[in-house]
Amino acid sequence: MDPLKIDTVRLSEAGDALVIIDQTLLPNEEREIRLETAQDVYDAIKLLRVRGAPAIGICAAYGLYVTALDLPEEEEAFWKGLEELAAYLNSSRPTAVNLSWAIRSMLDTARAHRAQGRTAVLEALYARAVAIQEEDIAMCTAISRYGASLLKDGDGVLTHCNAGPLATSRYGTAQGALLMAAEGNGFEDVLTYYDHLMEHLRWKNLGHVLAGGNMDAGDIDGKPELQAAYELGRSIT
Repeated sequence: MDPLKIDTVRLSEAGDALVIIDQTLLPNEEREIRLETAQDVYDAIKLLRVRGAPAIGICAAYGLYVTALDLPEEEEAFWKGLEELAAYLNSSRPTAVNLSWAIRSMLDTARAHRAQGRTAVLEALYARAVAIQEEDIAMCTAISRYGASLLKDGDGVLTHCNAGPLATSRYGTAQGALLMAAEGNGFEDVLTYYDHLMEHLRWKNLGHVLAGGNMDAGDIDGKPELQAAYELGRSIT
């Protein structure tokens, strides 16, 4: 799998289902699964088959569109069903900010096109879901480009959590800077928790208890304020 071309969340070719990488199977197995019903989308978010705030938001947006395709033709029933679908999907991870934001954005879009009829509403939902994903690609690319500009060959970098392309739509956030640096100028040595998708870099996979040791040993390069924050945290634990 090329980490620069990962589609963590995408529509099926027919546009009638959502396809995601099942992250609960990684790193031992790489498998895509289809999400066709509201229950499928709910479970994927609830059971962490899709992880990372941006990816969850994108999944919810496409999920609402796909499941809305099966709603009744009659106007009142359609809108009642759409509101219920939105509330149901939103309840899968109540604390996920991107989830509630994406659902709210999709509903606002639908309501803005209500007077134009069901077909126009579905077309608008599709366009908004695509826009949410494209906006995330643009943001991740900008974050990664700026982060890469701060790195030089030979730097040691430590990242935490799911901050690569699996968590977003492209590149990632914290790990995105490393990927773009590697893509641009052969960045060599990265210290990170996750290495299963980054085959073209030389990664070291650390357990949680080892990260502090690497910082103590001076293996991690960074701004003085970041090191000061680490020292403060160590002093109170």
